[in-house]
Amino acid sequence: MTLSTRLRELADLVERVEDSLDVEVQDARLAGVSADGDLLRGDLTVLVPIDADTAAESQPVTDDVVDEPEPRDQADEATDIPLDEAVCDVEGGDYSGSEHGLAIHKGHAHADDGDESDDIQEDAELDAADEPTAEGDDQAVADEVPLEEQIADVLEEEGKVSSKEIELLLETSSSHYRNILSRMQRDGRVESRRDPDDGRLRLYWLADNENLPSSEDGTDTSESEAPDADLEEDDGGTGAGDEESGETFPRDCRCGATLEDSLELAIHRTEEHGVPQALLGHLDPGEFEEIVREAEGIQDVIDEVDWSSERTLRIIGMYGLGDVISAAPGTDNDVESVEEPEAVTATNGGAATETGDGDSTAPVGQKADESDDAGAEPGLDLAKYGIGRDELVDAIAGSQTVHHVQRDLRVDRDTTIQILTQLGLFEEMATGCRSIREKQARDAIRKEVTA
Repeated sequence: MTLSTRLRELADLVERVEDSLDVEVQDARLAGVSADGDLLRGDLTVLVPIDADTAAESQPVTDDVVDEPEPRDQADEATDIPLDEAVCDVEGGDYSGSEHGLAIHKGHAHADDGDESDDIQEDAELDAADEPTAEGDDQAVADEVPLEEQIADVLEEEGKVSSKEIELLLETSSSHYRNILSRMQRDGRVESRRDPDDGRLRLYWLADNENLPSSEDGTDTSESEAPDADLEEDDGGTGAGDEESGETFPRDCRCGATLEDSLELAIHRTEEHGVPQALLGHLDPGEFEEIVREAEGIQDVIDEVDWSSERTLRIIGMYGLGDVISAAPGTDNDVESVEEPEAVTATNGGAATETGDGDSTAPVGQKADESDDAGAEPGLDLAKYGIGRDELVDAIAGSQTVHHVQRDLRVDRDTTIQILTQLGLFEEMATGCRSIREKQARDAIRKEVTA
């Protein structure tokens, strides 16, 4: 009960006294509040009209005359308490007597010690602020429901995410979401398991998410594969690893970007949204680029991130840092040894594309001295790359970036850039603003490709 409510009750009590007893109340004021804050002490002056007989009977009497005290004397005796319980608690005060008298004493004798009524008012307001109100409870419930919906939306959109990622995606620093997440898990709406890439974290997902397959042992089939199972997708595979992990691609991020596979999604979340991903070893935004720029060669990058050579090279290409690492001192030997698995990257009718050992700008399967001869030939000869027309159309149509085409053609980035440049599509795809239409891809290939 607030102080204002108590004061109103006190005022109502005074009015009832005046109306029922035909008396006049003057100088009604608040004398104090009990230590536990449950009681108010009021100081009232009551004027009671009396006749002559009553006035005569109310004169002071001696101890040997009166057997029974008047009603007012009984009231005074009722309020008398032991001296040690009525001693003034204000420093320097020594007044003792009835509780009523003590209140009067405090009001008059210690007026200079501070405005007690202001202190009482302030304390009461602080107590009221600490007490939960019905309005506050309603607001808390109102806040809780949207947060639960936000968590459900994040899990539905992102699939399996850790609690840390949920916190970052919700852009909240409060731990309240953890309580809601635990409650949703108890209710069976959310399932979880330990993150296989980082045992310190737990992954959460919606139990009714049909796109996330579950297994009896509680682990994903993709996690039980051999350690290099994900490299098939990383090296430009068809994305089967993404399907096994329960995520479908391509998918659109809430910011509007289109991601083609889990690795692109991990890079996008890290660099664009500042959410470190387990797939990238929880690197901070900008950390991978810093590692590449400080490395003296490709092997330094591999040693630092502890990834396979193919995976490292692919991520370097996706970051657009190929020129940086190729310009690093002592990189030539490292790149030659690292890219050896990609020397034969695609076949078409049994013909393999091999990395040339001539000019670094020459396409795969074409040496420097052959480059000049090829320059004299009009159009684009796909046979040199082991790529068919339909294969090239499928790779370009619907793609938004150079990396998308490179992944589908399974060739190195330089070869991809040369092909797109000769088709007149490189500048448009370098911006990544929109996808290439199939008709646009077919027209460019029909115009430039000779074989």
